Amino acid sequence: MVAHHRALQSWLNNSDEAGLRRFTEAHDPEFTLVDVEGARMDLARLGELLRSVGGKMPDLVIDISEVTVLAESGGLKLIRWEERHRGAGDATARIATAALRDDKWLSVHETWAGSGTVAP
Repeated sequence: MVAHHRALQSWLNNSDEAGLRRFTEAHDPEFTLVDVEGARMDLARLGELLRSVGGKMPDLVIDISEVTVLAESGGLKLIRWEERHRGAGDATARIATAALRDDKWLSVHETWAGSGTVAP
């Protein structure tokens, strides 16, 4: 979980192609994301979005905590965690739930934690 988000952070901080590759290759081809605003996107759209912001968040730090495996059966795993984004003088917090199939990210659903904004 932490390594996955470190790869994303590396891409967002400094356009690390290896980080982006590690991040995207960890996703199932059928991956879907529901972000904190309720927008849905598939893996192709997420890839487009990430390509547009590579290296544009040099101060961003992503902290992961409270990782909990909620269920595990066969090749499926349901995980919840808290994710905090810090950088450029502000911070946000979200709670996310993910379904993984054979250790590939299949689905992620994010929601703001509390008001969404936290002390940096």
